Order: sequence, then C-alpha cells, then structure tokens
Amino acid sequence: MKAVKATLSLLSVILCISCAHAQLPPTSHGVNVTGAAPAGCTATAPCTFVFSHAVLAAGITSCPDTSGTTNYTPLNADSPSSTVAYDDTSSAGKTVCIVAQTKQGTSVSVASNAIGPYTVLPNPQAPTLNSGQVSKNETPKRMLAPTGNIAPPVLAGD
Repeated sequence: MKAVKATLSLLSVILCISCAHAQLPPTSHGVNVTGAAPAGCTATAPCTFVFSHAVLAAGITSCPDTSGTTNYTPLNADSPSSTVAYDDTSSAGKTVCIVAQTKQGTSVSVASNAIGPYTVLPNPQAPTLNSGQVSKNETPKRMLAPTGNIAPPVLAGD
C-alpha cells in the first residue's frame, strides 16, 4: 500500500509540473552563420570575427558588393566573436546578406564572401486579448412541473 501511495504521489507531482509549464516557449527568427577561420589564426596569434549584414530592399535578389564597407552594418563590432559563428537575430522580418571580417591584433581583413540573401521570417507577436466577460448568473433550467392528468410520451430505447 505504501508503494502505491508513493507512486501516486510521484505521479501527482509530475502532472502538476506538466500543467504549470503548458505555455509555448518564445520563438525568434534569425540567420545562424558559421564558417572557417583563416590559417593564420593560431593559439599564439588569435583572431576574432566581426559580422556585418546588409538589409536589402524588396525585390533585390543579390547581395551588394563587399569591396567597400558602406553596404554592410557591423553587428558585433563592440564584442567580436572568438569563433566564426554568429546568430543574427536582428534580421527577423528582413532580407539580409551577411559578411565577416577577421581581426588579429590591430589588423582587420577585407570582407569575406557574402552569403545570402536570406529572407527571414518576422518574430511572432503576442496576441492582443479582449477584456474578459463575466457570465451572468442564470437560473438553472428545470423540467416542467407536471400539471393535469396527461400521459407521458414513450421514448424509443436502445
């Protein structure tokens, strides 16, 4: 009997936890970029990486030129990545191309090859709920009170 009670208690706890976490987790959309570091990046000469993106106007189907720096906006210049990996969550709802540059000491490389364009889904927005309505207290419906001397109907059964 103790084993049954312990099992039921454990099951109750699991069910309560399950009910408490019934909401969906938030979702965000972006572009996850990975790549390979140049051979010159070593343990004794480490590199960091700055990622930039260009937001494209509607209808543009190719990435802008990477030879200059004006077409692309740096995303992590204040905190360069120590790996060739970046998740551009600021691109939600936009069409973007992405490039990276290597920083080694005070030196900065030219831009990498551009990848994209990527059309990124917008982040889902929370719904707006209308104000709640309080149900009015209605008198429960009851069977009719019998009056007179009349026979009841006969119902067909199973």
